[in-house]
Order: sequence, then structure tokens, then C-alpha cells
Amino acid sequence: MPVPPRNPQPRRALTETEILDAALALVDAGGPAAAGIRRIAAAVSAAPSTVYTYFPERAAVHRALVDRLLGDVDAAAS
Repeated sequence: MPVPPRNPQPRRALTETEILDAALALVDAGGPAAAGIRRIAAAVSAAPSTVYTYFPERAAVHRALVDRLLGDVDAAAS
């Protein structure tokens, strides 16, 4: 019996900024524990493996958020 051809959905481009925006929204809503890789992936409509392409672990996401927020503070102080 032949296997029907797959009809994969087109992949959309995902950026580090989108991932961090989603992670920040999750942290705002439920604290750091709420920003797990699976939840972030769901928030950006992607597979967890896609998020792992940009960040190897949840701690890396959190570090990037801290860097981003501190950068915003530095920019505001200038």
C-alpha cells in the first residue's frame, strides 16, 4: 500500500526577539518558572526544538532576558 505524500506546513521564520518577547510575557504573567522552553514554544507556535535552536536551555533564555532588560535600563539612563 503506497504511503500518501506528506503535506508539511510551511515553516515561518522565527527570531530570537520573538522568543524573548514571548518569554518576557510569560515571566510577567507567572514569574521565571512560567518561562519554560515548552511554554515559550507554544507561545510562538513553534516546536520546542525550534527554541532550542536559539537557546540551548531555559537558563540561556533567562540570561538573554536579563541582558535585554539591563540594556533597556542602560539606554534609558543615557
